[in-house]
Amino acid sequence: MNKRVVAVTVLIFTMFMDLVDSTIVNTALPSIQKGFDASPAQLEWTIGGYMLAFAALLVTGGRLGDIFGRQRVFILGITGFTLASLLAPAAGSPELLILARVLQGAFAGVMVPQVLSTVQVLFKPHERGPISASSVSSRRWARSPVCCSAAGSSTRTSSAPGGAPSSSSTSRSAWH
Repeated sequence: MNKRVVAVTVLIFTMFMDLVDSTIVNTALPSIQKGFDASPAQLEWTIGGYMLAFAALLVTGGRLGDIFGRQRVFILGITGFTLASLLAPAAGSPELLILARVLQGAFAGVMVPQVLSTVQVLFKPHERGPISASSVSSRRWARSPVCCSAAGSSTRTSSAPGGAPSSSSTSRSAWH
């Protein structure tokens, strides 16, 4: 099997893991609230803490990959993400769950840029179409009602430069 095929399989699975993890907690919120007697603010931090840490470290994570090497930073990111993912279900309090989710988001913010830049390096522009299509499929599933509720948003498919399919999520309120 071609090394690039193995690498892209791991990379796509990693992106899928991040997408599912960033949205799956939405379906568990009623159980989290009931099990921990969590306040609405704690529930918001459970979701928002992940996204905040992810967004805060996304650009920095990319730069760390440039400085220390994509593979090294990817391994750090996926290891930390996995350990934080093991900590989350073992959390005995809402505060520990929030901490685990923030750590997951932070390590995802370090891991994801390595995935995106590695695809750019491994594949020539005309070879990226099928990879983009796999990524779009993962994003669509992660945004589906099965995975999470995205009230007020819609997903549309268009053609990106080079003919590769792309997906964008838009919300009317976000544009006005």
